[in-house]
Amino acid sequence: MNKRYLIDKSETVFDIIHKKWNTLETHKNISTAMIFCFLAVLFDIQMQRMELLPDYFGAYVTNNHLYAVTFAFNMLLIKEIFDMIFFFPRSISYAQRKQLQVLSLILIRFAFESLSHMGDPVVVSATQKSIMQLVEIVTAALTGLIVYAIVYFFLNWKINRS
Repeated sequence: MNKRYLIDKSETVFDIIHKKWNTLETHKNISTAMIFCFLAVLFDIQMQRMELLPDYFGAYVTNNHLYAVTFAFNMLLIKEIFDMIFFFPRSISYAQRKQLQVLSLILIRFAFESLSHMGDPVVVSATQKSIMQLVEIVTAALTGLIVYAIVYFFLNWKINRS
């Protein structure tokens, strides 16, 4: 096979997937699936806490409700990465904005993941290790929020300037 043929076919497939991905219906379906999965994980965690899950299934489910938030951030992160992949060939500036949004999501997800390791309910003691964990969590969350706010500020500045 010829290289040009493979490139043309891969561009065609990419364009079809991109066109389908970029519809309102697809985004509604993805959002609905993400909400359903979040609620299902919360339900499973609560069932595990009440010891109503069978042993073979309960061994894979945590008792910490914050894991559901981390799970939701993971799904959102995957969606944003796909957005970045599909828009990278179309607009470099949009892809850079997506990269910064992904960075902020990673930082916020890290904060929730670290918070979930502190237990449920979260107990903060006066030990140096606990205080350092809390500082790390707050720093990651604030950095993620600041990066997202900067992206939002520059997006609005660009729109108002145009």
